[in-house]
Amino acid sequence: MSNMEMLAELLRQTLDAVERIIKRFEPVDSADFFTDTAGGMEKLDAICMLLIAVGESLKKSNCSVAPHLCPFRTSRIPKYASKS
Repeated sequence: MSNMEMLAELLRQTLDAVERIIKRFEPVDSADFFTDTAGGMEKLDAICMLLIAVGESLKKSNCSVAPHLCPFRTSRIPKYASKS
């Protein structure tokens, strides 16, 4: 699978997660919805987990398109910076 195919699949999964977040927010009419019941707290947990997954997916897609922007790559540190 090429990088572009992997990126396309990652973006499809991200879009799917965003659509699930929107669907889970449909019954919410106020912030009290999340705090008044155990079911509301569970829905909040589920939405938060999806938001985390979306963030991680976007970070991965950023690394696929522009690897020099990846925050966890040690090769971003210029060679001259380590000579102190």
